Amino acid sequence: MPSVYVRELSTGEILRGSLRLYRQSFVTITLAYALPNLPGALLYAYALQQQSIPAMVIAAILGIAGGFTSYTAITLCISDACVGNAPSLRRSFFRTRATAASLTVVSMLQVLVIFAGMLALLIPGVIFAVWYFFAPITVILEGRTGRAALSRSRALGKGFYLRNFEVAILVMIVVAGVYCIGFLTIALVGRGMGVAQVSLPVARAVGALMGMLVGWVAYPLFFVSAILTYYDLRARKEAYDTMALAAELAR
Repeated sequence: MPSVYVRELSTGEILRGSLRLYRQSFVTITLAYALPNLPGALLYAYALQQQSIPAMVIAAILGIAGGFTSYTAITLCISDACVGNAPSLRRSFFRTRATAASLTVVSMLQVLVIFAGMLALLIPGVIFAVWYFFAPITVILEGRTGRAALSRSRALGKGFYLRNFEVAILVMIVVAGVYCIGFLTIALVGRGMGVAQVSLPVARAVGALMGMLVGWVAYPLFFVSAILTYYDLRARKEAYDTMALAAELAR
């Protein structure tokens, strides 16, 4: 039942729900993350192979843009699934245009604040990361902009900062496990195929692409858990439910 996700959830329920949604919509979620990041990934691999700094800079810019697009697309796909709609890549990517500018501004503010906190003896950076964890989601689903999105994220998480941090750490452990398995598999296959015989630039390019491929499979799980944690907080504090989520998606 869709409503099982848009309600108060325990830590265990968030983790199990994230894995369930990830498994049920694996192809859609993976494509929602991979497609926007594909141009930057291909250009980055080319830049490594050619050792081109300008190409690396352009690839980084494309990667940032792809990250914003994929965050929006995954949030909308998961939200559709949670209200009983079939997740649609076309509809999700179409709606990214409405949030692109605001999400870029908010995400840059989020990164700058967290980075400044990291420079200030690390701990403030961790605190800021927890405070502003949901800022991008508030842009996508609530239409918040600028500092209002950061303030909304901090207020929404208040009283549950440690629990939210715990969920993020647990999911990161799972994602790291997938990365380890993926890289070990790539290393074994590469060794068996004699990849060590190719030139170093080519090996770097192939390694970068394989690493990104593993990331495309693993990292979306982190987005899914963040979205379910967001639902939980709104359900606890605002009586948020599937009807409210459906109304936001219909805007």
